[in-house]
Amino acid sequence: MSRVAPHVALRLKSVFPRIDKATTGRFCFDDSPIVCADLDWFLSRYPMDMTAADRRRLTRERHRFETSRAEFETILLPDWRPAARTSLRADRRAFAFQEKAIEIAVRMRRLLVLDEGGMGKTITGTGIMVRAGLFPAAVVVQAHLASQWAERIAEFSTLRVHVIKSTTPYELPEADVYVFRYSNIAGWVDIAGQGVFRVVLFDEIQELRRGGNAQKGKAGKVFVRNAAIRVGLTATPIYNYGDE
Repeated sequence: MSRVAPHVALRLKSVFPRIDKATTGRFCFDDSPIVCADLDWFLSRYPMDMTAADRRRLTRERHRFETSRAEFETILLPDWRPAARTSLRADRRAFAFQEKAIEIAVRMRRLLVLDEGGMGKTITGTGIMVRAGLFPAAVVVQAHLASQWAERIAEFSTLRVHVIKSTTPYELPEADVYVFRYSNIAGWVDIAGQGVFRVVLFDEIQELRRGGNAQKGKAGKVFVRNAAIRVGLTATPIYNYGDE
């Protein structure tokens, strides 16, 4: 977007806060359905010239956003039930609230699960991997939880699990799920960058709160960018530090 009048540019920056306040002249946007929906609304208030192809794409992505939002709201209704229950082990099943999270993650391709401690986020994560059916998957956990995650995945599903042993890459055995520790994912970015892990789950995702200022944050971004489905799970998204 370019040649925007000053008063329109001020409004544009307030609607799209990711635009740097010092930006002038040319404005760039993330290519996503939600941004297209907001941009389409903005252009209804401040009409601008665009090519017919750009208009068709903007309209198409807005419809895509509206459709996905309607589906999302339907899943959250109290009487919603999945068409088929997630295929866990015969003597195990997900609760209704877990089925909703599983459905949303598979449909929307991304989700942040903020259930309280003890609510079964491990089961939700396992269900997402099973329902998605995209393997192998990667689960990234705090160091002391790697074995626990492996045991719980095996308890609730028939997925084959391997716990990553080191930061240095090695030939991986065949498995459906690879469990990483936040302390060793940086060494595996070249593998993740090839799109090997189709689903990635981050348990206690607040570990990535420093973003690109930490190696695990940089590595996490590589895993996310090359996965089809990305999920974060935590009961404590922040630690209540002053800067949070």
